[in-house]
Amino acid sequence: MPTDKRAAGDPAALAWQRETQALANDAALYQAEHDARLKVAQGAIGRSQTGAEAVRNTAAALGTLYTGVLGVAFAVDKDHPIPARGVIPAFFLGLALVFATAYVAFLWPGKETRSEKSRDATLRAQQEARLDTFTLWTGEIARRRAWALHTAVFSLGAAVATLPLPFVDWDGAGPWIAAGVLALAIALATGITGYLMQKSATAAARS
Repeated sequence: MPTDKRAAGDPAALAWQRETQALANDAALYQAEHDARLKVAQGAIGRSQTGAEAVRNTAAALGTLYTGVLGVAFAVDKDHPIPARGVIPAFFLGLALVFATAYVAFLWPGKETRSEKSRDATLRAQQEARLDTFTLWTGEIARRRAWALHTAVFSLGAAVATLPLPFVDWDGAGPWIAAGVLALAIALATGITGYLMQKSATAAARS
């Protein structure tokens, strides 16, 4: 009688075959999950730089459009020059450009990243610890100057909100007070998001 037929009638052999197949399926699933997590971690740096580039391009395009509209609108009516409050949107657009560029170009020292998960003798635990350390490392690089990117995004939002200022009848100190409030709000929002990101990164390293 052939070996496979004898095994087919042997409960122990059938159990061994099922267990072997289950282990193989689990290994394949873990490998797919491992590769997917590695790919996402590798792309973190590229995604953050792409975001900074998008903010920078948007700010530059808005700046060009804004100056063009101002030139056309106030060149027609020479009796009404561009009001001083017209520099407020340009100021925030400039902030967005500077901080988006700083996120990509500014050099900043990194820090050691290492998973706090146990590195015991099992192969699976060692693989998880290595993958977590790699994920933390790439995430740390992406977050290294996150404050600059956050400031750029908030500044771009403030610039968009203040674009109509030169075209509305709002004289006096009001526009400048509003600009100061927006600048403080940007600083506060950047600080809050930085704190939340740091708290999330610390929790991820310990989980």
